[in-house]
Amino acid sequence: MRKISYPMVLAAALVFLSGPTHAWDGILDGVIGAVEAVSISPDSMDFRVHMTGSGRCNGRNWAYINLSAPNYHAVVATLLSAKTTKSSIYIYATRDSAGYCYIGDVSVYS
Repeated sequence: MRKISYPMVLAAALVFLSGPTHAWDGILDGVIGAVEAVSISPDSMDFRVHMTGSGRCNGRNWAYINLSAPNYHAVVATLLSAKTTKSSIYIYATRDSAGYCYIGDVSVYS
């Protein structure tokens, strides 16, 4: 009879019981090079961020967030603060139906 490895059982339980995870389509990193605020129509890539780092999302160095996003104001405030202070950031993004990169999470790390 084979001996049960309790660390392996614990690791498997943590993986299966940890709840849903989110897979990002791209991670943009570095310093914000430019920002754009667009007011053409609702949900038209309302606030866009262009990065100077090497990270990409679907081959692009920019991502956007729409005003309709639940945390739009906090995300935009964080991005503008990072731009003003020239802080390095990570932008975690998912691809929308057209292949553009939608901001899902922002981390300021310096």
